[in-house]
Amino acid sequence: MELWIGIFILLAVIFVWFLRKFGSPQATERTLLSEFEAFERSGLAEEERLFKLLATRGGWRSLPHPFLHELASRLENKENVIRFIAFSERHQLDRSIFAQLAKEQDVEMALFGVASLLASWGKMTLVDTKVEVKY
Repeated sequence: MELWIGIFILLAVIFVWFLRKFGSPQATERTLLSEFEAFERSGLAEEERLFKLLATRGGWRSLPHPFLHELASRLENKENVIRFIAFSERHQLDRSIFAQLAKEQDVEMALFGVASLLASWGKMTLVDTKVEVKY
């Protein structure tokens, strides 16, 4: 009996990991929107809701709060924050590159690094799109 319970728990953990790893960006965005609405119902201010949306996610929890506060304020609204989180988590930027950038003592320099990364990522995507269109 105990073996079956252990197997069931193991399968449940694998299933949840699989969903998080291979879930669609739309599913991530829906989850984030429902979390934002829950924060909204709790009466938090807009800026605090945006911060909490970042600070309560898996890879973002370990990042410094001043960095997350400034990031949330620069993204300005829930749509931008949700898209940013979904994009970052899809490419695991929150756990790798952003974690390194957030270690900067100067928050402005860390955010400059984020902006530079996203700008260069956009250029690469445009180049890839042009190549796909040609073929």
